[in-house]
Amino acid sequence: MIEETKYLTLVENLPFTDERVNKLDSLSKKRVYTNIWLKLQIISILYYEGGAIPLHWLELSEKIRHSINDIKKTVRLLEELGLAEVTVSNRKYYAFDPEIADTQEFLSMPSQAQSLYFQLGIHADENGYNHKPKAVARMANISEEYLQTLEENKFIVSTNDGIKMNDRGVGNGE
Repeated sequence: MIEETKYLTLVENLPFTDERVNKLDSLSKKRVYTNIWLKLQIISILYYEGGAIPLHWLELSEKIRHSINDIKKTVRLLEELGLAEVTVSNRKYYAFDPEIADTQEFLSMPSQAQSLYFQLGIHADENGYNHKPKAVARMANISEEYLQTLEENKFIVSTNDGIKMNDRGVGNGE
């Protein structure tokens, strides 16, 4: 299945005296927009090492504790003001292949390992690579030890800079 995913990249090192910040601060719902902007900055730093945030609206709404509509409006405003950039990527969701997820090997793993596998797949690039698996585990509130469980069961393969979602459970060149 091919999905279009949007990513949000926030402008860094911006002084509060910047004209764009003043414009955001002059809006009627400035407290809402500023609060969401701040929380997006924190999410970017904590979970994505300062990088782009996948715009999964429901997940962001649960983390930020604001409505999806307010978050979408804030993202639009940030983009219009030049405080953020939204990019689009078409990519395959690797984790949702029933030939993997419906196997006895997969179903016999702890539910947290299964959940982490799905989260890693959601955040994988178009080639199935995830360069920040530990950050994904932290964001999903799942212990990083389940990365080892997934690797031991050959559902992911470690690379020099992250992991690769393993097609059909084939491990390490076997």
